[in-house]
Amino acid sequence: MDKNTHTYYLFFPTHTYYLFFPTHTNYLFFPSFQEDCHLRSYAGDDVGRGSGVYDCASDFFFPYVLRGEWTSMAKTATAVRRRANPAYVCEPPSSTAVCVIHLDVPFPYDTYGECRK
Repeated sequence: MDKNTHTYYLFFPTHTYYLFFPTHTNYLFFPSFQEDCHLRSYAGDDVGRGSGVYDCASDFFFPYVLRGEWTSMAKTATAVRRRANPAYVCEPPSSTAVCVIHLDVPFPYDTYGECRK
């Protein structure tokens, strides 16, 4: 890569994109992604365990393998945790949210399992 090219790493809840831009590019056309400073992306282990998105604002982890269930998981977490904190709200990450930090390790806790007990 030459010195007139920059590399940007974007971490989305479902993918990591590596983008290469010439320094003289004026306009780029992308969907309207939004950085969410509360989201952390976890890579998981070699077989995918512990991979997903952790939301610091709601203290809840959304595993990639259960992507279709994120809405119901958030509803369950909200219902259970509101018993202790009536103001608690848990919402799943949106499809346009960008994780600010990516960690190349598995997420160590089962926050959904704790809510189901």
